Amino acid sequence: MLFGRLEISISTIKAMNSEFEADALQALKETGSLQNAVATMTELQKQKERFMEQARREAERGLQEKDHSEKGREEKAEGPQAEEKNAAPDPREEPEGPALAPASEMPEAEVPFSPERTLTVMVKVGENDLGLLKDFLDTAGLEYEVM
Repeated sequence: MLFGRLEISISTIKAMNSEFEADALQALKETGSLQNAVATMTELQKQKERFMEQARREAERGLQEKDHSEKGREEKAEGPQAEEKNAAPDPREEPEGPALAPASEMPEAEVPFSPERTLTVMVKVGENDLGLLKDFLDTAGLEYEVM
């Protein structure tokens, strides 16, 4: 019985095709809990997303600082000609137009990138183990459909 639950847990983790599969399997090995393993995988994914967002912001900030310092040097070098140049649009700047609303303000169907993926997993279990699987999925807060 315990082996069957562990086998289902391992199959569930592998079916998620996460880059943090090895970490989730290690958490499963240490705790014996699929819920903890999935929580570990989810937390690692969130950490990665936060890191990527921070790196993107730092890169943007670096580009903005570079542009500002280049413009300052150009204005000092050109003197009075800088006013004429500022009248012409800078091709490096993005054209003004309708800005995209933040994801929190957009309706759910229009959000281009969702922070959480929905996975469809097919699990084959014996009739006797179906109740155990349902109980587990309910306690883990996972939606399921029996076909």
